[in-house]
Amino acid sequence: MLCIIYNPPANNYNPAHLNDTEYHQTILAGDFNEHSPLWSYKDHNKIGEALGNISHTTNLIILQDRDSPSTLPHRAHNTLSRPDLTILSSDPTTNITSKCLTT
Repeated sequence: MLCIIYNPPANNYNPAHLNDTEYHQTILAGDFNEHSPLWSYKDHNKIGEALGNISHTTNLIILQDRDSPSTLPHRAHNTLSRPDLTILSSDPTTNITSKCLTT
C-alpha cells in the first residue's frame, strides 16, 4: 500500500488511529506538517508527537531523523525544515533508501 499525504498546517489531523495495526508492504510519504525534536525541530506539535509514538508502538519505521537533510526552505524566516516524512512498514526496509533531490 502506498499513501501520499498532505496535511495542511492548520489542520488538526490525528494519526493515532495507526497505533494498533501491524502493516505489511506499506509506505506513507508526504508533508505531514509535524514538528518533533526527532526531526530537528526545536518544538513539537500533536502530529509530531503522535508520529513519534507510532514508530514505537507499531512496525512502522520513520526513515528521517535529525541528521536527514531539510526538504523545505522557508524564505520568510530564512530557515530550513523537514515537514516531509517517509514511513515504512518494517518488512521492505532492507531495499529502500531515501534521498532529497532538491531543496
